[in-house]
Amino acid sequence: MSNSVYHVNITLLGIGTLKLELYRALAPLTVQKLTQAMPVQSRAIKRPKELHIPLKDIIAASEHEKIVFDKGEVAFDPRNSELLIFLEDEPSTIEPYNHVGKVISGLDLVNKARLSVGVNIELEKMN
Repeated sequence: MSNSVYHVNITLLGIGTLKLELYRALAPLTVQKLTQAMPVQSRAIKRPKELHIPLKDIIAASEHEKIVFDKGEVAFDPRNSELLIFLEDEPSTIEPYNHVGKVISGLDLVNKARLSVGVNIELEKMN
């Protein structure tokens, strides 16, 4: 595994696993804090355009924020300490977020989730 790309699994309990890539180059300090905190358990909240995953123990500053996101991109909201997965293209968010990566598989599984679902987040183990 390269130091600049981290492979992460987010298991939606009872549904399946999303595979993400977090890119250190996008927000180095935020990605470092996220990966050092793993494994993490939380409860995701499904909204019409995003999946919100509160990570209250992770404190990160604003870093290379942006407001335009494509479907499948992953961001961290430093104001609310939560990971966001965009479920559709978002031409302009209300607030800027730290862009940290993207979903590489399993995004369709979010459609099976109800309003709230337990999640486990962990670094993928490399053989």
